[in-house]
Amino acid sequence: MRTKKLTKVIIAILIVVVLCLIVFGIDEFTNYIKFENDYKEFVQRKIVQGKAVLSQDNSVNMDYIYQDNIGVKIDSILLDSKKLDFELDFMLDKNQNLDIDKLKYGIAVYDENNNIYGVYENMSNTNNYYWKKLYRELNVKYNEKDVFAIQLYKSMGLQYKRIGENGSTIHYISSEARDSFPASKKLYIRIFNINITTFNDNKMQNNPLSNAEWVIEVDMSK
Repeated sequence: MRTKKLTKVIIAILIVVVLCLIVFGIDEFTNYIKFENDYKEFVQRKIVQGKAVLSQDNSVNMDYIYQDNIGVKIDSILLDSKKLDFELDFMLDKNQNLDIDKLKYGIAVYDENNNIYGVYENMSNTNNYYWKKLYRELNVKYNEKDVFAIQLYKSMGLQYKRIGENGSTIHYISSEARDSFPASKKLYIRIFNINITTFNDNKMQNNPLSNAEWVIEVDMSK
């Protein structure tokens, strides 16, 4: 009698385990399909590119790169083994009366050897997992158990912002190395998912300004 009860319990446990594995497998497959579809859209995105040279005084002399009435350029870069700081300069369409304090975007920085300094995603944006798409695009291998281990930065974020003399919006981005940054000869700075965040009925809403991506190559050799 006890043997029969024990057998039923074991069978019930096995059924639960099998059902859990099936549900997990379906969930994994669904996520895989979703990512593959997202990646297909990702590789077809509009990319606008620009080049610049870092001067001895750490300034960057370049013109705005325009797409969808948005101009983006870099004003300065300061790089050493422990820090990477740079100024992003945005020229937005003044006729749209945008609230520039609500400007949001994502940033990715890497060098000529595909050393990834860091990927900063605006978490309020629905287009997540940019890092995963970037890894694939650059053919960078990573540890799936610690996907951010290959990123060199410990922290990255907006230090302060100001209005430029021409009415542009300038954001000073500061990042700190986990161990150290390499002496890169070229930096690639990507700006993506530019949007304005608003609140309606206490709910956050993202208003995309462009689906394009800005890629700026900076010669750091000076």
